[in-house]
Amino acid sequence: MIRPVEMKDAEPLLVLLKEVDQSNVMRYSPGERKMTIDMQFALIEETIQQSRRAIFVYEQQGELMGYCMCQAEPYARTKHIGEIVIGVSEKVRQQHVAKRLMETAEAWAKEVGIHRLQCAVFERNEAARQFLQTSGFLEEGKRVDALYVDGRYYDEISYYKLI
Repeated sequence: MIRPVEMKDAEPLLVLLKEVDQSNVMRYSPGERKMTIDMQFALIEETIQQSRRAIFVYEQQGELMGYCMCQAEPYARTKHIGEIVIGVSEKVRQQHVAKRLMETAEAWAKEVGIHRLQCAVFERNEAARQFLQTSGFLEEGKRVDALYVDGRYYDEISYYKLI
């Protein structure tokens, strides 16, 4: 089941975020996320209070297995832009969880008046790149040497989709 995040999700969401970081294809390196449970509570509270920000979670048998974080730009010239980040537990990969989270994010985007969704992915995250392309996102460009991992530089690929 996909639903908006609730305050009760603070600890399980933090656990999921750290698990997804272990994949080593997200912006945070494994073990690098220093968010505390209190910080997570504050983030969720702030998100719930803002109409142009959302976190959706995928829950299966009482356990959080996926998330989608959405944030719209606040400025007049860019308020039509929404940034998204999706993460899914390895336990449910290949079960279309990311697809359902993306559909939820797109519905939210339409509801709050977003015209353009965008995201950036690690160049070596082939699964995410393929997923975005099959979801109708177009590659916009790359940020060369944007990420430094294990003594090596990697590009970050930017994608967008007009709603």
